[in-house]
Amino acid sequence: MFDGTLATTNLLLGILTTVTVVAAIAFVVALVVVVRLTRHASDLVRDLRQQLSTLSERIDGVGQSMESTMADIQRLTKQAATSAERAQFAFDTVTGVATLALTTGRRSLATRVTRVAGFARAVNGVLRMVAGRSRRRESHQPVDNTKTMEEVTLGTS
Repeated sequence: MFDGTLATTNLLLGILTTVTVVAAIAFVVALVVVVRLTRHASDLVRDLRQQLSTLSERIDGVGQSMESTMADIQRLTKQAATSAERAQFAFDTVTGVATLALTTGRRSLATRVTRVAGFARAVNGVLRMVAGRSRRRESHQPVDNTKTMEEVTLGTS
């Protein structure tokens, strides 16, 4: 097959040339693919940087909002503590005044309660007495449903 002639040499050179051309074409195709992939990767990196920048700005905004909220919470906590102290002082003052009033007014209050209780007993006795008299009158008199308005108002029969 390979007998050393010019035809064999030309055939071998043709094969080498074809392989070289195919390798060059493959190299060019690979180079084009690498360039496209590099551009695509570059675009992705640029988009990622923009998104990270936007996200960073949002996070900064949230951080500032949280700092403001924490300052408001601290201010409200201080106000609540002050209000609680004032309420406790007012409660202690009212309790002290009430205790003082009860100790000094206990005697006069007991006297007043005794008087009111006596008055209530007296009113109760008078009411029983009046009720007893009206029962006696009702038992001796006939029933008359034709009373005038003056008789009802004056209580006469």
